[in-house]
Amino acid sequence: MAEYILADVGSTFTKLCLIDSGERAVRGWAAGPTTVNTDVNIGLNTALAELNLSASDARPMLVCSSAAGGLRIAAVGLVPQLTMEAARMAALGAGGKVIKAFAYHLTGEDIAELARLKPDLILLAGGTDGGDRNHICSNAESLNEHFPATPLIVAGNRDTYDDLRTLFAKRDDVLFTRNVMPEMGRLDLEHARAAIRQVFLDQIVEAKGLETLRARSECLMPTPEAVRNAAELLSKGLADEPGLGELLIVDIGGATTDVFSCSGGEPAAASTVLRGLPEPFMKRTVEADIGMRYTAPFLLEAIGEERLAAETGLASEGLRAWAEAVAADPG
Repeated sequence: MAEYILADVGSTFTKLCLIDSGERAVRGWAAGPTTVNTDVNIGLNTALAELNLSASDARPMLVCSSAAGGLRIAAVGLVPQLTMEAARMAALGAGGKVIKAFAYHLTGEDIAELARLKPDLILLAGGTDGGDRNHICSNAESLNEHFPATPLIVAGNRDTYDDLRTLFAKRDDVLFTRNVMPEMGRLDLEHARAAIRQVFLDQIVEAKGLETLRARSECLMPTPEAVRNAAELLSKGLADEPGLGELLIVDIGGATTDVFSCSGGEPAAASTVLRGLPEPFMKRTVEADIGMRYTAPFLLEAIGEERLAAETGLASEGLRAWAEAVAADPG
């Protein structure tokens, strides 16, 4: 079948696009408020009706969603500039929001901060394969003791995995994947990203009706991952279709703003000395508290009321009232 229904279930709006892949044509587009407080399928079906499609339409449906909110990830590594940074890169590339990154041994203060932050997921790294065992094993014991109900992905020194599997034997929410930095200076992030996506879909999806939506769609992935894949495709091209080369994509949402960069990051000056990890081609940063609806007051604070009032010609009192109004009623 050449026609596909593409759906983006956002925190504020659900957008649909009907495409004909054979003709390379867009057949229709519709949008409606996301009904996340009741059942996301209600808003989806409303948008389908705008396209004169039914909920039982036989066309394949591909869905991305951020309606459950971003995946709040804590990264735990060894050296800040190396394994901890590799873990952070993997988390961002998978569509999560890295709320905190910790290095070396987790201290009592670190554990207390983790408890306060309440991450949805902890990504545990540390040591190259065959390298340091002490830090990742020590941190694993601390996490197992203090966060027995928080999903955990282990992506560190594989020589420790037999011991760690024994440690986590009674848990079914711990995933083991390849080391994010198997050798000094070499990154292997895709396996950790796939594991994060699996946790997002299997355990962290909390939006009402999203499990039903998952069952009716051929593909469901976090929206940031979908945008990342699209950015890479636009940049690199596909088969005989050339890409655009280096580019920057800004995805402004109702709750967050994501920035994607497709660039090798090579220095312009030949005299520049590179240190630390190699720059990945695909990069993402997320501003979890800056968006156009739910987090509009934070956006106003980031810009500054006086500056925004001067640039728009609007009264600062009106800007504050508007920001608070859309945050309270995103629709």
